[in-house]
Amino acid sequence: MRLSLADIVPFEKDADTALGRPMACELPFLHGFGVDQNEPTKFDLREPLQLLRRYRELGIELVNVTLGSPYYNPHLQRPAAYPPSDGYQPPADPLQFVKVHLDAVRAAKAAVPSLKLVGTGYTYLQEWLPNVAQHEVRCGHVDFVGLGRMVLSYPELPRDVCAGQPMQRKRICRTFSECTTGPRNGMISGCFPLDPFYKAMPEAKQVRALRDAAK
Repeated sequence: MRLSLADIVPFEKDADTALGRPMACELPFLHGFGVDQNEPTKFDLREPLQLLRRYRELGIELVNVTLGSPYYNPHLQRPAAYPPSDGYQPPADPLQFVKVHLDAVRAAKAAVPSLKLVGTGYTYLQEWLPNVAQHEVRCGHVDFVGLGRMVLSYPELPRDVCAGQPMQRKRICRTFSECTTGPRNGMISGCFPLDPFYKAMPEAKQVRALRDAAK
């Protein structure tokens, strides 16, 4: 299973600052999952943790834990330095949202220790990703570390790390979000900035122009 533990209120771009801000909504906010109904940018994980316990009772053994929506809360689900073309600037340092992912999966593991959990949100850590991943697994906070955007530009990263090889710095995902901007605009998804195959495509210029226009 893949489960968003907390689907908070949707965010939108502030016209003055270009930062993400929560949309206005009536309180209590009844449309979220795993959120505080009176403060819908904050989590209330009681129901999601109850669902994880039910998963285990049903014989489900492996769950990929994530947060938010890639469409309504990209700053939360995919912490990044650069937003997709239809997104907004992160409302705080993306490292804060990486920490939110780590804390959420820790809470899930503590609640259902027999469930095997895959953590997400690591790509923004870049060079420090292996260090944090090793710590979280070694300390029993998570069972597996899932990599998404990172393996588009650098699929050999897990092999290099496990073999004790230096990381190839020029292939590390820098969270430009062009892999998201492409499909959001009817084009193929790929790492246009770093992967030579995609960089040579005509779509690369279009995606770059969209990214620059969104700044």
